[in-house]
Amino acid sequence: MSTDYSTFRIEETTFKEPNLRDTVAPTWLAIFQKNYKTLNGHELFVPRWSEIKDKYDLVAKKKIIKAKEKLDLVLLKKSKIYEKKLKLQKDVIEAKTEKQRFLAEERLKKVQISFDKILGEVSKAKKIMKNF
Repeated sequence: MSTDYSTFRIEETTFKEPNLRDTVAPTWLAIFQKNYKTLNGHELFVPRWSEIKDKYDLVAKKKIIKAKEKLDLVLLKKSKIYEKKLKLQKDVIEAKTEKQRFLAEERLKKVQISFDKILGEVSKAKKIMKNF
């Protein structure tokens, strides 16, 4: 049996529809459960959509996974750039000639620009994660 269709959300629909909100929405579930018990001899538990929607919101789960992967990636990049920055700072300190110091400082400036950029990306990725 194919199940590649969306579940029809009766309760959500009844509360969203203005004509049903005050008439059908408050009582439909109780009536349905009463009739189900009468017909089948046992109660049917139907959770509220708000209680279970996170289990079925696959789009949100995919977004969370993608956001987490992005955060992990930018944190890894930040770590690598930071290591390179430390090495270049050491090269500047240990330079034996003015030319060596100048070249190390120029490379350090470029790495600092990359580091500042990755800090912005980390900040954006963390904000996205906080939204979930």
